[in-house]
Amino acid sequence: MQFPELISHINAVVWGLGTQLFLVGTGAFLTLRTGFRTWRYLPRAMGSIFSPRSRQKTACGVSPLESLMTALAATLGTGNLAGVSTALVCGGPGAL
Repeated sequence: MQFPELISHINAVVWGLGTQLFLVGTGAFLTLRTGFRTWRYLPRAMGSIFSPRSRQKTACGVSPLESLMTALAATLGTGNLAGVSTALVCGGPGAL
């Protein structure tokens, strides 16, 4: 068995139907277990972020919209930078 075929076989086993059903089942279980909180409070969360009142500064000096954008920037930016630098170190310029 050649290396690409081996990788393809491992990929099929790891990301097969069993793993997908496990992930969907875990999400459904947690949604039921927490009483649909993610869906119940979604309108309130969206309203607190995107309402005109959300642009007003709070006692700590940061609005809800600013804190959301900062959290997204930190998460996405750090992941992108770390991923690119790791790919460069491990695989060289061809990895990009």
